[in-house]
Amino acid sequence: EALGQKFEFSWKARNLPPLKNKMIHWKSVDGSMGGSGFASAIQVRNKGAVRFRRVDEEKCEVQLVISFEVPDLLSPIAEQVTPIVDSILQADMDRFRQKALAGELKEFDEMR
Repeated sequence: EALGQKFEFSWKARNLPPLKNKMIHWKSVDGSMGGSGFASAIQVRNKGAVRFRRVDEEKCEVQLVISFEVPDLLSPIAEQVTPIVDSILQADMDRFRQKALAGELKEFDEMR
């Protein structure tokens, strides 16, 4: 929640060929819009990757890299948008970590 609003963005994406045991990545599909509130009418072009690096036999480092274009509608408040997006992504990574630690995720070798 920020600026008195609860933000949620979603989009359709094209998954790019994964690098087995190393990276999954995507690029948003033009024209896809989604989210909650006024965000449901905003297209946020983006691309990103999740990289995996084995630390040892039992640990893996996960890195999320995402880039996005601030839509023209939001450009006057662009400086406020970035921290909102950062907090959404951090919350997503925290949920991923909790699921991974709880054993609720598929083995990476099973992912295709």
